[in-house]
Amino acid sequence: MPAVSKAQWKLFKAICEGTYPSGYRGISREVACEFIRGQSPKGLPSRVKKKGRKARRKRRTKRRVKRRKRKMATKKQLAALRKARAAKKKKKKKK
Repeated sequence: MPAVSKAQWKLFKAICEGTYPSGYRGISREVACEFIRGQSPKGLPSRVKKKGRKARRKRRTKRRVKRRKRKMATKKQLAALRKARAAKKKKKKKK
């Protein structure tokens, strides 16, 4: 399994050189050295997009927010809401 990103390549290199201890994040020194041998980080992306559960959840909530905005009230309803908010602010200032 060669490195898929520059960040991962740097990690493998550090483990291979001994900056990080062997077994760091479950990667032994021999394995790390084998992965980076003959590979250049120049063609690799800087970071790989997260594919975990948290990342998926984050994207899902962004989509939900967009949908909600599209379904939002009409211009007249929004104007009425703004007027109501302004009236509340005026009442607070008078007190």
